[in-house]
Amino acid sequence: MNYQQLDVIADSYIPILGTLSLLWSVIKGCRSGIRSAFIDVVTMFLSVIYIYTLMFADKYLAAFSSIGLDYSTHTALALVFVVTLSFIGKTVRFITIISMLLYCLLMLYQGYHTVADIMLTGLLVLPMQVWLKTQSRSKIILFNSD
Repeated sequence: MNYQQLDVIADSYIPILGTLSLLWSVIKGCRSGIRSAFIDVVTMFLSVIYIYTLMFADKYLAAFSSIGLDYSTHTALALVFVVTLSFIGKTVRFITIISMLLYCLLMLYQGYHTVADIMLTGLLVLPMQVWLKTQSRSKIILFNSD
């Protein structure tokens, strides 16, 4: 495959993940109730706000570039959806983690980002994503116990 073909694949990854995440929220709403789906969508929205706040802060402060790196919005946004989908179950978690690793390899191959760009972005984004999702799951349990 040439650069352009791989670029199309890379450009398709995040929209596909986003669509699957929203579709999962609809399915979850039908199965578990609208409150559960709403909390999922809200946590995705808050996650997106968080990663873009980091991006704008980095552009303003030039924090990443001051150490020779580049904030990877690709990595950050993909993580939002990978974390969302990984809470479906073990099989989906395995598939989404493998897909994320392959996406990172593709970004490296295409020269979009370096390993350090991806790792530092992930370090800043992943803990917040997991925290939001685990908090939302505990809230769902509390709401459903009423």
